[in-house]
Amino acid sequence: GLDWMAGINRNAANDLRLQEEARRERAKSVAVIRYHRMLVLEKLGRTKRAAEDRARIEQLGHEPNNQLF
Repeated sequence: GLDWMAGINRNAANDLRLQEEARRERAKSVAVIRYHRMLVLEKLGRTKRAAEDRARIEQLGHEPNNQLF
């Protein structure tokens, strides 16, 4: 039969899950870095650049708050 095909589909699905998990981890890392940079920029009065970081954090699916560590 087509048992070998089911194995290929299972492996592909696992690979896609691993890729998505890696993408989420990278997105969180970028959000953490941007959050801390945003805080520094705000302290320096560079509000436009800080707002850009805030927007990017939100685009990455995170809230720019002290939970990003």
